[in-house]
Amino acid sequence: MKLAGVIVVCIGLAAFAVVLWILRNAMGLQRAWDIGDFWVLGVLALFAVACAWWGGQLFRRAPASTPEPAAIAAAPAPEAATPPPRRVTVSHGFSATGVILLILSVLLPDEWHPVMLLLVGLACLVVSHALTPCEERMEKLRKARASTRQL
Repeated sequence: MKLAGVIVVCIGLAAFAVVLWILRNAMGLQRAWDIGDFWVLGVLALFAVACAWWGGQLFRRAPASTPEPAAIAAAPAPEAATPPPRRVTVSHGFSATGVILLILSVLLPDEWHPVMLLLVGLACLVVSHALTPCEERMEKLRKARASTRQL
C-alpha cells in the first residue's frame, strides 16, 4: 500500500507540474483568458489535489496483516456464483460510461463541444472509484492469488 501511495502522490505532483507549465505558457499568450482555460486548469488542479490526498492516505495506512497459509486452508470455501453487491454493479456502469465519454470526447469534432463530454466522463470515473475503492479490488486480487498458491 505504501508503494501505491507513493505512485499516486507522484501522479499528483506531476499534475501540479502540468498546471504550472500551462500557467507559465498561458501568461505569454497574446490573448485574453476564456472560460475554457479556467476549466482545464481547474480540472487539472482538482485532479492533482485528489491524487496527492489519496496517495497520502494510502501511504499512511497501516499494512493489513496477511493470513497464514494454514488459516487460509482452514477458511470455508466461498459460495459459488454469488452476485456482486449493487454498489459494485453501479460502479461498473459508471466506469464504463466514463470511459466511453472520454473516448467520444477525443473522437468528436470541435463544433460539438467535446470538453463537456470529457468533464462528465472524468466525473463518472471519480464516482466509480468512490463507490468501489481500489483497495477492495486489490484485496480481491490478493485473495485470488492466495487461493491459487494452495493448488
